[in-house]
Amino acid sequence: MTGIFAIGKRMGLLALLLVLFVAAGIAEGERTDGGVQLGNQMPQGTDVVLRLAVFPTGTYSESYCFELSLGGVLFCAVGSRTGDDIAQPDFLAEVDQSAETLLSSESLELLISLCEGLDGSGYSAPKTWWSDSWDIAVQYDGRIYETNYWDSEGFRELAELADRLIELSPIPVDLHGWA
Repeated sequence: MTGIFAIGKRMGLLALLLVLFVAAGIAEGERTDGGVQLGNQMPQGTDVVLRLAVFPTGTYSESYCFELSLGGVLFCAVGSRTGDDIAQPDFLAEVDQSAETLLSSESLELLISLCEGLDGSGYSAPKTWWSDSWDIAVQYDGRIYETNYWDSEGFRELAELADRLIELSPIPVDLHGWA
């Protein structure tokens, strides 16, 4: 009978260790350092409904990335991006500053209505190279939309969405020019 109890204790200990390892794995993927996952990657939760980036055309640094979750949490980070593809989980290779804020239900409804105003097909403005400018990339409902921030005629809803996120941002956003 003591052999069965010894096996039971070992199984209980193994189960406890397994729970601890699983919990440690979950904690590793959770946001740390003010919202940044380990490895300086943007968080990619299953509840993210909108991802928007505003980034300079002439450099990879000073790139802003916003993520909006179903629960109304707006996460924003600024840093150096890996490229222009907003669908990449590691869009920001290095994060200089990040924070998140819980939006009011009114702000969340406004953002969702702006997203629903997109035509649903996904589109990009014809790629005109603007030096010293800012581009916008949006990932919403499985589609990607791209345009230039200052020359968004015909795609004004993207710039409007970016404007609202910038207003609600938990960190300062500086869309400056370069001399």
